Amino acid sequence: MLAVVRVPWIIGVALVFSGLAWVGVLSILNAQMQVTAPEWVRARALAVYLTVCQGGLAIGAAVWGRAADAIGVRDALLVAAVVLVIGSLVGLFISVPDTSLDRSPSMHWPTPAMVLDPSASTGPVLVTVEYRVPADRADAFTDAMGAVGRSRLRTGALHWDLYQDGSQPDRYLELFTVASWEEHERQHGGRLTGYDRAAEEKARSLVDPEHRFTVSHYLPVHRDSG
Repeated sequence: MLAVVRVPWIIGVALVFSGLAWVGVLSILNAQMQVTAPEWVRARALAVYLTVCQGGLAIGAAVWGRAADAIGVRDALLVAAVVLVIGSLVGLFISVPDTSLDRSPSMHWPTPAMVLDPSASTGPVLVTVEYRVPADRADAFTDAMGAVGRSRLRTGALHWDLYQDGSQPDRYLELFTVASWEEHERQHGGRLTGYDRAAEEKARSLVDPEHRFTVSHYLPVHRDSG
């Protein structure tokens, strides 16, 4: 419209509707970010989103300004219109998938039973979980533990691994490290979601029911350099 029409009131009407659409898109994206991100990481997720969004606007302004200098304002607006049409058509066939993840907080980890009393800064903390898995469930278990590993890393773990005992193949050991005891307590106290709980339950449903999984917490031993 801006490229081909020279009637001011028609352009004004077009700008009103395009402005409403633009504000609507931004409002929807902002709202979706707030309801999609888990509570404990929502502020950081919004910060990344705004950085990408505002950065995209800045880069887009530079790109389209350069295009206008090179081919003229009218042709640049026509190219932009074509890109918008193509993007809209592509969106009809390739949309963002609905993950339907349960992002509600889930504090399903029990309080660690500790004899030692670590301070908040004690760390790194090594957490191990031992599982016994029948041979006929081994492949399904290792596949399910992939989601568990991503959950550990997403909620604060610095490193995660799953090992199989060479002498007892039904014995698996999950290990992950967290920067500090305070950081691990935050995993217990609100970082986990319903999705994380479902991932753990799926993996643990494959464990031998006669051998309950065992969780251990290891704290660093600091020795004097002398």
